[in-house]
This record gives sequence, C-alpha cells and structure tokens, in this order.
Amino acid sequence: MLFLFNPFGEAVLAKVAGNIASALSERTRRVVIAYRNPVHAGVFDRLDLFVSLARNRSFALYGRRPA
Repeated sequence: MLFLFNPFGEAVLAKVAGNIASALSERTRRVVIAYRNPVHAGVFDRLDLFVSLARNRSFALYGRRPA
C-alpha cells in the first residue's frame, strides 16, 4: 500500500507514478495507492496499469489493473 497526501506537483507526481508503474511491470504484485487530496488524480487515470477503485473529493484509491 502506498499513501500519498498530495506530495508533489503534477510533473513530479507523473514521474513518481511512472516509476511505480515500471516497478510493477518488472515484478507482478498487488498494490493499492491511497491518494489523499487528489489534485492531480489524472496522472494515475492516464496510466493503463492502474484502475480507479473508489473516489470522492478528498480521496482516490487505485489498484493494479488485472492482467
């Protein structure tokens, strides 16, 4: 589980999310990303590896898309 409290601007978050996706592609494992205050949730929405599990104004939860 990864917990992010809107830690970065969009550009840095995109790089971090890309690194997470790369690590998950190299080694298959389950993951849940809890993103509090999801100002840049679109970063995760645009990555094919992640699927939105739940969302409201203050939280977005993502998981790894089933293969």
